Amino acid sequence: MALHNKVLQRKAAADAVSYKTFSFATKSPTIEGRTVCGYLAAFGNVDSDNDLLVKGCFAKSLNDRGVTSTGGNKIAHLWQHKMDMPLGQYKVLKEDEYGLYFEAEYDDIQKANDALVQFKSGTLSNFSIGYSYVWDKCEWDNTQDCLIVKEVNLYEGSVVTLAANDKAMYIGMKSEQKANEIAILTEEYNEAITGLPARKKYELGQIFDKIKALAGNEPPDAKREALKTESQPPKKSKFAKLSKLN
Repeated sequence: MALHNKVLQRKAAADAVSYKTFSFATKSPTIEGRTVCGYLAAFGNVDSDNDLLVKGCFAKSLNDRGVTSTGGNKIAHLWQHKMDMPLGQYKVLKEDEYGLYFEAEYDDIQKANDALVQFKSGTLSNFSIGYSYVWDKCEWDNTQDCLIVKEVNLYEGSVVTLAANDKAMYIGMKSEQKANEIAILTEEYNEAITGLPARKKYELGQIFDKIKALAGNEPPDAKREALKTESQPPKKSKFAKLSKLN
């Protein structure tokens, strides 16, 4: 079945690795000793990305790399989406009627200790997932004008300070021509990483997204000159002056 035009548009614009944040304000976690229990995502609501996650969208990832899987590269529990900063391990990671439920046991390390303190104080107030869309399992709902997400590749769940991720500092490519080139490059990238372990795909995806965004940045001097040009009033033609005299 051919993908809906709006699904294709989303696919062309999407990063290799996407992030989706779940606020504690919606459903607060519980902390028992060094175990944190809560939700990384919720089902059935149209979120700020115009996505609607449905139960089952994490099932394949949980089967392949979840707590009870026998393979390596298990889904990680991280600090701020940083693969070199794991906080501990998931002891439970499953879908229920509400969303993606987890129980994570935190290691006795400084960053995890800090996180536990800040959970209790309320300084930390968000979880976020790092994932990629499985586009042929996504559909567009015209009634709700949203993307129905039936499957994702889930790489990790993170404790985050803000909903934004560290790619926010980069300015993406703006022109239609560059957007088309990015879409082509993204297709080539997706083909190149086929068959790689999930963790390696995730790490390469983060690098790819940053390089892609940086490639669209203009040098500061060029931006300044462009702004100057835009702010200057258009020059009046000498023929306009002559016509007034006549």
